[in-house]
Amino acid sequence: MRGGLSADGEAPLFPFLRGEQLAGLDIIAETAIREGKTPGAVVLIGNRQEIIYSRAFGFRSLEPKKVPMSEDTIFDLASLTKVIATTTAVMQLAEKGTLDIDASVARYWTAFGENGKKRITVRQLLTIIPVSGPA
Repeated sequence: MRGGLSADGEAPLFPFLRGEQLAGLDIIAETAIREGKTPGAVVLIGNRQEIIYSRAFGFRSLEPKKVPMSEDTIFDLASLTKVIATTTAVMQLAEKGTLDIDASVARYWTAFGENGKKRITVRQLLTIIPVSGPA
């Protein structure tokens, strides 16, 4: 495992990055699994020319039976849309002053306020804070 080369194939893109230097990732992944934070993980680091580090840890399924994680496990990334795309976009709007995350969602989307949801805030949607009682 070695760093990749630049587009001209001459100079290393990441001459300072070697697979051996990434061995600490093993400890991070194994600790997360041991502490029950995740059943498994796949870590892949690379560039256009090569894979610098690739390793599977733990299990991809625990029930009905344990199935070991593999480097070719396919993940459903749809569940990451809120975390990566939506949250980033909302925070950029908040940073510009276009959106107040502590305002009611109904302020921006009137129909959302129907059926007792008038007091639910943008922040609550982003953090999945439970809302109790009628709004």
